[in-house]
Amino acid sequence: MPSRARTGPEKSERRLQILSAALASFEPAGDLASVAEIASRAGLAKGTVYLYFRTREEIFLALLEEQIHAWLNRFEQGLRADDPTPTDGLVDRALENPAFLPLASLASAVLERNLEAPTALGFRRAWSARIGDLATRIESIFGFLPGTGVPLMVRSYAMLIGLWQFHEPAPAIRALLAADELAGAQDDFATDAREALRHLWAGARS
Repeated sequence: MPSRARTGPEKSERRLQILSAALASFEPAGDLASVAEIASRAGLAKGTVYLYFRTREEIFLALLEEQIHAWLNRFEQGLRADDPTPTDGLVDRALENPAFLPLASLASAVLERNLEAPTALGFRRAWSARIGDLATRIESIFGFLPGTGVPLMVRSYAMLIGLWQFHEPAPAIRALLAADELAGAQDDFATDAREALRHLWAGARS
């Protein structure tokens, strides 16, 4: 019979074990593994995983939450008032983790639609709190008007996800584009995202 870890550190380690297995299952193809596959990768009974997460979508949303915090933390650490293109850091830090943008692109359309409302709300609240803290610092460092930092960061995130989805179509579509004249008309994601975010932030200063 599956048993929950008894102490705080044991619970945290078990939870990390599950999330690490979920990440390992997601990275090769960007597919959401089943709870059974995640449990197998983690070396746990399927029932043990259900002691920590109710569904696979809840597992992957928790994984995304950790990745969002890691992305924003790395970005914040590199902020400098004399940096002419601070938004490049948002793109570069996002690309450091190959699973981050593919997973983030599934949040609204797939993960949140298959969750209990309180779980999805908790994710949104954690995201809003982290963005709020970062927005205050961005306003201070770069001279944005108070209250403009939060919508700026929300739009930056949304722009990154939208551009990622545009530049990373399904494999079958990608194969067709490779033989089509449209393929040569599209910038790569990193170039497009850096330019778009620079314009977005420049507009917020005006």
